[in-house]
Amino acid sequence: MDKWLIKRTSTDAGGGSPNNASQIKRIKHVVLDSSVASDSTMTTTVTSNISHETNATTSSTSSVITIDESRETSSSTTITISHNSDDCSSTATSTLHIDTESDASTSTKQATTISETTGKRQRIFKESYIQFGFKCTVLNFEQRPQCVVCSEVLANESMKPTKLKRHLETKHPQLKNKDESYFKRLATKLKSQQVDFQKYTIVNQKALQASFEVSFLIAKTKKHHNIGETLILPAAMKMVSIMQGEKYANLLKTIPLSSDTVHRRINLLAADIKIQLIDRVKGSPYYAIQLDESTDVANVVQLLIFIRYRYENDICEDLLFCQGLEGRTTGEAIFNAVNTFFELHDIKWEYYVSVCTDGAAALTGFKTGFKAKVTEIAPHVGFVYCMIHRKALAAKHFQPDVNKVLEQVVTIINFIKARALNSRLFKIMS
Repeated sequence: MDKWLIKRTSTDAGGGSPNNASQIKRIKHVVLDSSVASDSTMTTTVTSNISHETNATTSSTSSVITIDESRETSSSTTITISHNSDDCSSTATSTLHIDTESDASTSTKQATTISETTGKRQRIFKESYIQFGFKCTVLNFEQRPQCVVCSEVLANESMKPTKLKRHLETKHPQLKNKDESYFKRLATKLKSQQVDFQKYTIVNQKALQASFEVSFLIAKTKKHHNIGETLILPAAMKMVSIMQGEKYANLLKTIPLSSDTVHRRINLLAADIKIQLIDRVKGSPYYAIQLDESTDVANVVQLLIFIRYRYENDICEDLLFCQGLEGRTTGEAIFNAVNTFFELHDIKWEYYVSVCTDGAAALTGFKTGFKAKVTEIAPHVGFVYCMIHRKALAAKHFQPDVNKVLEQVVTIINFIKARALNSRLFKIMS
């Protein structure tokens, strides 16, 4: 971009007042941005409106500016301004002699483009920059010069011959006298190294994906985590070796399937599934939960919460969370565990329509049970009970004779199913 310093001389024409021409607004600096070569001639016509004031009235002036630029040897330009006033009282002609100040170090102008992402002007790489030891690379959708010697990537603003040459002379002074073919060979070698690295990266990504897929299958089948390295990987390598050869079988060795790795993969998968499930629940207009507690082999009470919700015009049911309870499993303890999870993940009680529980007193109590705590914050929530517990609750209100018969039936069934021998003998008898 050149800066044009303007000198103006004006002459009157048409017998008008000389003050009209002198009232033309002085232009201090004109900045022209052009990509024409140094030996070209450019003629530009610009029409503008210039307002000026006379002693009597204020009138509008129309000016036609013609720029004749000849840049063959020197940067000298003449601008002729034809000045016509609305009152037709005068016609003034002004001649501007322009001297340019251009960068003597560059014979052609730097090509630029506008970035679509940042909106800033970006420089475009030229193949001639290889003479300074630089090739083009793309980083964040932006062309940048990369040194073929040290692989350093400079900023887009550094894509100037002077800055590239300074890098070569400062950091690689022993190579400043090398010819262009030398740097081209280095550029080809650097490109081949980058291609090999990209291939290695792609292989690692595929191995990582395979590790997650196998870990997911191990979790679904509830197998030990070490089965990946003790059975699955050796079996897969044996099959591929027979079908495709040892070359492809050795590629499977890059798949990480150790016990600790599978454990980490399963935890990551579980966390991702949990996030997806919570997002689905939040997007549902209503949902219901079912909860129950069960004691595991370590005598720890596990609280299980299942949730039913709507997703993509379908009713889905999933395990929301499982949490161990310490101490007594009172209704307040169960409510605190559920409510803490809901508050942590921003799940609202106002969208719940019902809660399904068993007939335990800790869950159905009207004063201190789970039902009482839920009713305090969400009185609209309905409570239902499991089918098997409905029968147990209904049996309490039977007549004594009917209840006695039901108790005898339960005792007989428990006697038969309590021992495997009894079950086999009664099966033969039937």
